[in-house]
Amino acid sequence: MVNLEGVNTNPDMLTLNNSLSNIHLDKEALAQRDEEAQFLRQLEQEKLPGMVKSKWALTYKLKMDKAIEDALDHEEEVAEKVKTKGRFQIQACTNAGNWIRDRQWIYLANPRLKAVEEQREKFDTALLDKRREQKLIQYMALEQQYNIVVKKPKGAG
Repeated sequence: MVNLEGVNTNPDMLTLNNSLSNIHLDKEALAQRDEEAQFLRQLEQEKLPGMVKSKWALTYKLKMDKAIEDALDHEEEVAEKVKTKGRFQIQACTNAGNWIRDRQWIYLANPRLKAVEEQREKFDTALLDKRREQKLIQYMALEQQYNIVVKKPKGAG
């Protein structure tokens, strides 16, 4: 052990100017001090240059960085589509609306075309009515001949 009697122990005041006569060292403490200094010098020589980190420290740092990155990463939330059928009170342009408007302009420009299309539509509906009546007659014949109930077509009385 070092005996520092009468010597200022402030590190700033301990200088080489202090003589050995003021510091009383026993031989065992001096030997232990030399041994510790030699051990520290050997330890200093064994160190690798730069900072060396263990595998655990590197993985811990990687995990912490990943957690911070994930916390800061703001993914845009996918907005759910809202069912909007019938909710808008505005006149929105649609393909059907454009077709109707264009057809009205065509009819204004060519009234004969309108009359021809109306005739064609009447003819088509007449054909459909005729087919329906033929089916009704066919079902009535089946019911009378085989006594089975046949499903009637829509719109039949």
